[in-house]
Amino acid sequence: MTYVGSTRFSIPTDPRCLKAARNRVVGAVRAWTGLDAAALDGLRSVASELLANGVEHAPGAPLTVRLRQRDHQVLLEVFDGSSKPPQPRCVPEGAERGRGLVVVAALAEDWGWEPIDVGKRVWVTMKLPEPAGNSAASSVEDALRLCDTGTRLSLNLVPGVA
Repeated sequence: MTYVGSTRFSIPTDPRCLKAARNRVVGAVRAWTGLDAAALDGLRSVASELLANGVEHAPGAPLTVRLRQRDHQVLLEVFDGSSKPPQPRCVPEGAERGRGLVVVAALAEDWGWEPIDVGKRVWVTMKLPEPAGNSAASSVEDALRLCDTGTRLSLNLVPGVA
């Protein structure tokens, strides 16, 4: 598979590093595609969730982020030191936390995780929007409605395998 853009970096598992890491992800895709920041809001949200989960659930060793782009698709991977699988969950209305993976599932074309030698790799593939716009908001609202009805969200262990 040939990628037109690729970058890899590490961040400490410190919440103060999240904004810079998220901006680095979005900035790289902006540089590769020419899309404006508003068109990449979905990617910004997904990067925020994956990075925050890594910082919260895998303290200690740094997170490694790998981002690759080809055609109109981005693959974002976060490698962390925890072997605990990510668990999407539905939370009560009004809860301030716990919806992150529901948002990821709504915005991503596909996502999942796999164990690695030390920890795990959480990956997301996302279609890039056409320069005219992005429909991320309605996707998130739809996912949260599914969650409220108790519908189970999918989690893939290997990219491209349901």
